[in-house]
Amino acid sequence: MEEVTTELIVSTLQKWVKEKRPVSPMQWLDAGLKLNVLIGDEQTRLWDLKMKVSTEQFRVTEEGWTSAKAKAYSESTQDYRDMKVQESRIKQIEEMIRLAKKFAQLKADEAKGGY
Repeated sequence: MEEVTTELIVSTLQKWVKEKRPVSPMQWLDAGLKLNVLIGDEQTRLWDLKMKVSTEQFRVTEEGWTSAKAKAYSESTQDYRDMKVQESRIKQIEEMIRLAKKFAQLKADEAKGGY
């Protein structure tokens, strides 16, 4: 059985949306709950990347580089790119969690005859 990860959940939701497949409120809520539980792994990865970028920036300043040059250098590395992609991924996951909760609530209200 495949391990449930944020990548699996997000890619599955993206696939369903692209295919215009109806997604039930319970599926949205389930995805949101799982993403909420798993987001800690994503945040840990982000902090690991931030530490790598900062360590490299510190290393080159110790070699006598100016802060501006060290910053420009660190922003040109693959680790910096990965860090920025990870920040975006976390924002996307957080928004998916909010939307999943809102969508489930709207559908529940609709089922009760609130709309």
